[in-house]
Amino acid sequence: MDGGRSSDGGGVKLHIAMLPWLAMGHLIPYLHLSKRLTQKGHRVSFFTTPKNATAVANLLHPPASISSAAAIDVISIPLLHNPDHELPPEAECTMDIETAKQPLLKLEFDSLSESIAAVLRSAKPDWVIHDFTSPWIHPIAAEIGVPCVYFSVHTASTMSFVGPPDAILGHGDGFRRRVAPEDFAVVPSWVPFDSTIVYRLHELKKLGIAKRGESNDFQRFGDSILGSDLVAIRTCSEFEPEWIYLLSELYKKPVIPIGPLFPATGEAVNTVEGGGGGWSGGPIKEWLDKQRLDSVLYVALGTEAVLTRDELAELANGLEKSRLPFI
Repeated sequence: MDGGRSSDGGGVKLHIAMLPWLAMGHLIPYLHLSKRLTQKGHRVSFFTTPKNATAVANLLHPPASISSAAAIDVISIPLLHNPDHELPPEAECTMDIETAKQPLLKLEFDSLSESIAAVLRSAKPDWVIHDFTSPWIHPIAAEIGVPCVYFSVHTASTMSFVGPPDAILGHGDGFRRRVAPEDFAVVPSWVPFDSTIVYRLHELKKLGIAKRGESNDFQRFGDSILGSDLVAIRTCSEFEPEWIYLLSELYKKPVIPIGPLFPATGEAVNTVEGGGGGWSGGPIKEWLDKQRLDSVLYVALGTEAVLTRDELAELANGLEKSRLPFI
């Protein structure tokens, strides 16, 4: 991981460090963004743990046009497991553990900070792009004079619902910190237009609340927003323009929509296990091309959703009643 920017006559080429959270729903968007950056000639150092590094390698098939100087360098750093956390020794990703233990995995993720700091001090990249789980990167980046981007894989509407840093962290006189489940079941006061984006109480109960002494996601969200120089969001202005504008007002800093990061035309869409199939010319696209415009219902449950028998039956019932083809 060599530091310094370069120029080959076609513009400045940057060295960018990527620090995603240990979940496939975060690793994959960060990898897609990394590919886009290398296609522009920039270099990317992608930090993760050994097990996830193997998964990323299976997903990493850059076009032949990308030069070796612009390749994605996957840097593997092992977690320091705390015996008190009682996590399986192989736990390096959220899919390896039950939801209730994810706060403990976040605490173990924090153990990477010193090793990552040592690499960054040596390499001195031009930018650091990080996830919500690693606000501890800000003082490290400040020490070496590197700006930080908080890249949110969530939509602008979701992040607007989470709120401005003052509300998240309970700072300032204008906001009351939300602590009870009912606080998240209503449209927050800082949303100035009609919205139906709220949690349902049964969703909040299923998500649970982190126990004292464990990782607090809202603290991490707030610190990540406050400490970053700008925020990048995986969305586009055509999809939610009013939410993107609101988010920039709430954060009081630049918020840049970078698009949904779909796989490029002709790019293989591989699974974690390394299976292929491709999007362009693949069976899913072929089937979609045969359907009428605006006629298909898309159901996305996330990379790690586990449905109960009753939830699965309810979903099937709803799909049947819609009388629409679906994916």
